[in-house]
Formats: sequence, structure tokens, C-alpha cells
Amino acid sequence: MVLGGNIGHSLLAEAADLSEDTIAVVEISSYQLEALSEDAGRGRAEVVAITNVLADHLERHGSVAAYERAKARILEQLGPKGVAFLPGGLIERPRYRVPADCFVRTHSRTSGDCRVIEGRFRADDLDLGAVSNLALPGSFQVDNALLALGMAIKLGGEAEDLARSLGQIKGLDHRTQSLGCAGGIHVIDNGVSTTPDSTLAALASVSEPCTLMLGGQAKEGLSWNELARQIKARGTRVVAFGASAQQIHWALLQEGAEAWVETNLEQATRRAQDETAEGGTLLFSPACASFDEFLNFKERSLAFCSHLRGYK
Repeated sequence: MVLGGNIGHSLLAEAADLSEDTIAVVEISSYQLEALSEDAGRGRAEVVAITNVLADHLERHGSVAAYERAKARILEQLGPKGVAFLPGGLIERPRYRVPADCFVRTHSRTSGDCRVIEGRFRADDLDLGAVSNLALPGSFQVDNALLALGMAIKLGGEAEDLARSLGQIKGLDHRTQSLGCAGGIHVIDNGVSTTPDSTLAALASVSEPCTLMLGGQAKEGLSWNELARQIKARGTRVVAFGASAQQIHWALLQEGAEAWVETNLEQATRRAQDETAEGGTLLFSPACASFDEFLNFKERSLAFCSHLRGYK
């Protein structure tokens, strides 16, 4: 099995070493899907999946509808008798129709072909283990694990083996990654977050008292309203930084919340540590792109770690 694409690295250099028996797990972004040639012909994928369709990359695609059209092109990669895993709400929409010789499986925590029943992962009639055994932090990871389990079954995985794997799964860096304690507070690096929706999901998995670091270069057309409402309701402390710090502060003020505003990431990290109560949590989940100060989210996360006092 090999992992590549948007989540890791290009597999083109390894293509000669891949055989018909190799399972390639490839994450394809909307940018990459949009660029596929219309004359490329039909794909050969046995399984494809769309995790969700939330507003993102509007500065590139121009509208949510155009973004959806780009994401839906992953269905063109299905080969004969392929299986598409889709959120339940998409199956009735014309742009998400699959070729006539392919199949659709739905995934949702509460309903669908892949779902959670009485605290256990299920794919049709197969029991795939207890949710409580999942080693990944973050309640949103339950949805991700549910989808991954369903796809693994379609690719020949054994239910018992998959259930046993739940406690052995390790999350990727900068994705609700616990950094342990620094100066008496628990630090979580969710630097991969570049949208308010993704930060909202991470925040829901963290208890108060919590200080949330938001900032960078805000993406066009994305609403901050729901995140701001949740911040106000929870009483979460916020430190805003970077090019969009004032925009974030204004969005919070509209919902009755506030933020400390700092110019750059280093200053914001110091402020966040100062304002987090001992025993509390510092959540680094910027909800913005990194391009105001950094080349990418990884570089930003590494810089955040370097600015933490008491962290090695």
C-alpha cells in the first residue's frame, strides 16, 4: 500500500514500481480535480470518496457551486463496478451521479450504509469495532474513521482486523496533535486548519478553559459567524494574529465575543500562553491560510512550536 497525492507526495516517481496488487490511497484536491483533462477518459479507481462539501477555496473557484463541480469530478475516476462513498445529503443531487455500472454507499454517523449504532462502527451488517477504541483525538475523527473503515471493507479488509486497528491508529502531524504540556498548559496543534469550519470541528473536541489562536490570511467568502457564536457561548479566549487579525476581531465583536490582537505568530503565541490558565488548553487552529507569513501550514505549525515557552 502507498499513500500519496495532496496529503503526502506525488506517486509519479514510484509508478514504475507499483503493481496491479498495490493499493494506492491518494488524496486529490479540488485544484487537481479541476485541472483534469476533459479528454482523459474514464478512470480505474475501485473506490472513491467525498468526505464532505463545505465552503472552501472560493478565491480559486469563485462560488460554492463551482467548488462542488470540481470536487464531483472525482466520480469520473471510477472504473467499472467501482464504489463511491458519499455523504447522505449528496446522493439526490444530479452532479453527484455515478456511472450506471457503479455503486454508491452513503456515510453518516446517524444514518446511511456506514454509520454508528450504539457506539459501534457499522458498515451494512458488519461490526467494525467500538467508537471508544478509536485512538485519534477529536470527535470529528469518528466520521473520518467511519468512512475509512467502509472503504477498507470494499477493498478487501477483514472486519476483525479493522476493528483491532482502531486502537493503533496514529494521527498525522498538525491535525489535533497533542504536543503535551508547555508551562503547565495542554497544547494542541491543529495547524492544518485553514477554514472556520475546520476550526469549529476541532474546538468542539476541546474542553474549557481554552485559548484559541486564530489568524493568518483569511480565505475569501467564508463566514465566521458560527465559529464566533460558539466562541461566545463557550467563553473561549481568542488571540488573533497576522494579516486578518482585525477582520477576525471584528467578526467576533459582531457576536459579542472579543480577541487579543497581535501582529505576528510569535507575539500571538506568547500572548496565548500568558492568557491560558494553568491546567487549561491552548488550541492552535488558525482557520486561515498561512501565506501572509509562511509558505504553507506545516511551516507555520513548526514556527508555532518554536515559539512556545517550555516546549522541547
